[in-house]
Amino acid sequence: MKIYNTSSDEVSNPLKECSMERGDPGPKIPARRGRRTNVFRTGAMARKTREHSASRGIAPRETGQPDVDGFQDLFQAFMDNGPAIAWLKDADGRHVYLNRALQQRFYDGSKDWWGKTDFDLWPPEMAARFRESDLAVLGAERTIDVVEETVNADGTLSWWWNFRFPFRDSSGRRYVGGMGIEISERKRLEAELSSLAAVVQHSSEFVSLAKLDTQIVYVNGTGAKMVGSSPEKMIGMSALEVVDQPFRDRVLDEVIPVVLEKGSWEGELEYRNLTTGEVIYAYAMIFLIRDPETGAPLYFANTSRDITDRRRAEEALLRAHDELEERVRARTAELEKAYLSLKSETEERRSLEERLRQSQKMEAIGTLAGGIAHDFNNILAGIIGFTEMVEEDLPEDSHLREYVRRIHKASLRGRDLVKRILTFSRKADHAGAPTSLSPVINETCNLLRASLPATIEILVDLRSIEDRVRASAVELQQILMNLATNAAHAMKERGGTLRISLSEVDLAGPLPLGDPGMKPGRYLELVVTDTGEGMAPDVLKRVFEPFFTTRRIGEGTGMGLAVVYGIVKGLGGAVTVESEPRAGSTFHVFLPKTDAGPESEVPVPHGIPGGTERVLFVDDEDLLVELGHDLLESLGYRVTAVTDSAKALRVFSSNPASFDLVITDQIMPGLTGINLAKHFLGIRGDIPIILCTGHSATVSPEIAKEAGIRAFVMKPLSKEDLAEVIRAVLDFGTVQ
Repeated sequence: MKIYNTSSDEVSNPLKECSMERGDPGPKIPARRGRRTNVFRTGAMARKTREHSASRGIAPRETGQPDVDGFQDLFQAFMDNGPAIAWLKDADGRHVYLNRALQQRFYDGSKDWWGKTDFDLWPPEMAARFRESDLAVLGAERTIDVVEETVNADGTLSWWWNFRFPFRDSSGRRYVGGMGIEISERKRLEAELSSLAAVVQHSSEFVSLAKLDTQIVYVNGTGAKMVGSSPEKMIGMSALEVVDQPFRDRVLDEVIPVVLEKGSWEGELEYRNLTTGEVIYAYAMIFLIRDPETGAPLYFANTSRDITDRRRAEEALLRAHDELEERVRARTAELEKAYLSLKSETEERRSLEERLRQSQKMEAIGTLAGGIAHDFNNILAGIIGFTEMVEEDLPEDSHLREYVRRIHKASLRGRDLVKRILTFSRKADHAGAPTSLSPVINETCNLLRASLPATIEILVDLRSIEDRVRASAVELQQILMNLATNAAHAMKERGGTLRISLSEVDLAGPLPLGDPGMKPGRYLELVVTDTGEGMAPDVLKRVFEPFFTTRRIGEGTGMGLAVVYGIVKGLGGAVTVESEPRAGSTFHVFLPKTDAGPESEVPVPHGIPGGTERVLFVDDEDLLVELGHDLLESLGYRVTAVTDSAKALRVFSSNPASFDLVITDQIMPGLTGINLAKHFLGIRGDIPIILCTGHSATVSPEIAKEAGIRAFVMKPLSKEDLAEVIRAVLDFGTVQ
């Protein structure tokens, strides 16, 4: 690297050490990094320097340091073979050094550049920018880096990240050195990414990117605005937080596994506005982004289109229709009841409010029941059926028979529980055999002691001797279990005492409970008290509303106390609550006492009827088909069992006379049970058909009867029940 004194032809001593540090204000100021830099000369000047040194009698150093000329050649090779361009200008902007990369890139390696300024070598505007940068470096006396656009030798443009730095030689002359690396490809990619980002950012759809643990790493402005937030607030948040609570389990159990397995999923989702809590309906497409080299999954990408307006328009139309009908009914009622007294008007208002609350509970429970009843009943059907078959095959003296009976008893309770969910809030008949409440309380408390933490003490005080009410044990246990679970949750942080008492009270009118549905008489009062956090007045007013809860997400659905209220009201009783913040809560349950009578007993087993007829059994559940086949064969029937409704139709069509009875499930892929039955009856009008279902909102006994179906039964059925229904249909044509 040559450094010339532009005011004379004198060449400085090549071996003389001089200060050439960046930002060095003069030759006498020490270098900033505590070291000095040699001035290296190469090529012809290096040879001339060696000759000059020899003529002056300067001998090579023999102190163990590398040979200066050899090191200069090495340094020149280093500068010429590196990927960066390098240059050196004096204070007046004249070029005194260019490395090979710069010459070949911009001057074809042949352009005369020595001692020339940028104005001699570059277009005026570009030269002016370069000179401005040089002067800024000299003025600031520090390194300055800048991204600059440059014209290549072939006339094309390129981008460079250039570093300019000032230094002085040993005589104090100032220079501007520079090095640069090309970033044209990076600038091109940045431009492409910027364009793509602009398209995504201004898209009318929700666009987001999340890690495999659902943590959001990018969301566009439209998506953030859709859910009432901003991209800055949503980064780092779990994507599940913007999904409405009822849909979160679906995302975890259905959507994510499908995306991981198949690479993508699309369908409708419900988001939640993070500011207002409003539900947003969206059609989403979620797909997997993989590592392009290893194929490993990296991110979940989501694009969602807001369909809330469409859904709201549909709902608004339905509401308008309902509101119109309601207004007509209300106006008609007003005209008909105008002559009644204030008391009659008050009673009518209360009746309307009760019906409205009943309607709201029906709607809430219907959401829960419709989703679980069918699958849960199919599971219970398999458990009950196979349990009965195992019990039949066990020897009478086997100790396993008792275990099997317990499984069977628990399964029947589960079946009763599903029935309670399906009939809740429908004003169904709750009449049952008299049941003693004390054994139910003791049994439930034993379960609670095993499941609640040791920090909660359970105290039981049963004072009533005649404690029978007309209700099932399942209903009574559900009341107490829900109340106790609610109390335990209120004490989970600090523990406390759970008190359960039962006593008899005589309520004479006017009743102090404020419930017009209750009648004066003898009642059993079940009291559940806790020493937990208590409730504020605004919470207390809504405590029995379906799906109302103060618990965190994932800790409860808000159905427990609503179910208690519904069961108690159905039994002709009442439930009240007293609570204050930090003072615990007390629930009073009043149930009409019934006269002493025999409790419901397990029927005495009798012979289960069978037969030899030919039966076609259809269900899409493999487990239930296996159960149905084995159970019916154990009753003596000849069975053809299939899991596909279309196949069942082909089997029946091939020989309709070969079957005496068809038993089919209702909810199946392809043809539903009732549609399959219509095809069967179209082929052979006298074929007896039994339609089974765990739950169906589209089929009722009346609809089944109109379609020509002989019997409509709810799953799960015990072996005895199924056997009796079959014989009733075959022997009498219908079920009495």
